[in-house]
Amino acid sequence: MKLKIVLWILISMFLLEGCEIKPHNSSGSNDSDTSLVEENNNNSNSEDSFEEDISSEAKPPVVKGQGGFVDDTEELTEEEKNIILTFMDAYFESLATTEVMDIASLYKDSEGINAELNRAAWEFMVEVRKKQSNDLTLQEYEYFLRVDKVEDLEEGTRITISEDSITKFSEYPDVEAEQYGIIHYFVLDETADGIKILSHLQRGTLYWALIGENREYITTDNLPLLTDAQVIEYIHTQKEELLRKADNNLQLRNQVIDEDKEIVYDHPYNRDEAIGYANNWINRRNTEWLDYSNLGGNCQNFASQSMVAGGIPMDTQGDHVWKWFGATLSNTTATRGRTSSWTGVDEFYAYAQLNDGFGLVADADANFDQGEIGDIIILGFDENWRHTVMITEVLTDADGNLIEYLVASNTKDQKNYPISAYLYTRQQLIKIYGWNE
Repeated sequence: MKLKIVLWILISMFLLEGCEIKPHNSSGSNDSDTSLVEENNNNSNSEDSFEEDISSEAKPPVVKGQGGFVDDTEELTEEEKNIILTFMDAYFESLATTEVMDIASLYKDSEGINAELNRAAWEFMVEVRKKQSNDLTLQEYEYFLRVDKVEDLEEGTRITISEDSITKFSEYPDVEAEQYGIIHYFVLDETADGIKILSHLQRGTLYWALIGENREYITTDNLPLLTDAQVIEYIHTQKEELLRKADNNLQLRNQVIDEDKEIVYDHPYNRDEAIGYANNWINRRNTEWLDYSNLGGNCQNFASQSMVAGGIPMDTQGDHVWKWFGATLSNTTATRGRTSSWTGVDEFYAYAQLNDGFGLVADADANFDQGEIGDIIILGFDENWRHTVMITEVLTDADGNLIEYLVASNTKDQKNYPISAYLYTRQQLIKIYGWNE
């Protein structure tokens, strides 16, 4: 598989989601974007199992998990469906056991860039989970796939799929962690050995971070193409750099910053109302607000709405403002438009740090273990913040020590999801106290 085709697919995915680059004068969010899917709680193929005849390298071990297509998927042949399901089984088994399965035999080029990019992505996911103090192996999983689009390319067929899933982690077996609208791009091709995978990409920052600077080799005509070996070496170097950052980030998360801060505020935050709103708007959108899912990401917009539900008023006073009256960008005190702090992760962080006088009272650099329901966590690979979530449940041990935060988010839409299972290992707690008049 040639690099040019690989990168063309990467670029097309990147342009579709618009969340890998910080938007200018759009939503301001850096959220990992996913397409919306409708709830499928009544549409699961829970009694179906998929035990295709595949190579011994790709065949998953026995684990309590299952998945399948929730629609008839007449657009796909049985062979196309089977190879996608075989791939997805291996993906979930890798996460379930935190041992990466070898699926090279599913690829047309088992040692090519596409196979190695996917291997590196899975290795990163698994290693990040192993680094956590909690047991992030899975006791159970169930996934549901929908075909969003089928396109004929010059080489192969591109199939866009939405994935929903419910997982139970070994550390907290009574918690059902829900994810909605995770987008996968498969390019399949007919070979002498049957249908094979030309490429697979999962929409989000990770794959883009791994391929990185190689996008230059398709946008500039006079640059020579890298060899496949050079690109593969680059991918694995990037993976190791992200893992190095993860080690550093996990140390930073456990640092005690200042336990003697005195926070004064006029009105308390209604945490129950905030998380009630957050949990109500997972996998759907409140039409009273603009949905930024395909405009850079809806994560901070979702968190901002939830804080308003918890009683924090919009702020149109002073030097630092936070508001949404409409889609047009307006970083002013006028009661129109919206501020970048409403929809942008970095910008909200700055607002929470700097605001005084009227409006939000928060500790934007709180110790990580001080979180309560309704508090905000911002995330990234580093201080280039990419995502915002809201704490909806705090799990503690018998002595009251933090075990885990369960969070809610939009784009990616997640409910009861453990914060330690995120690929973004740089995590900063923003503790919301209330507001001042």
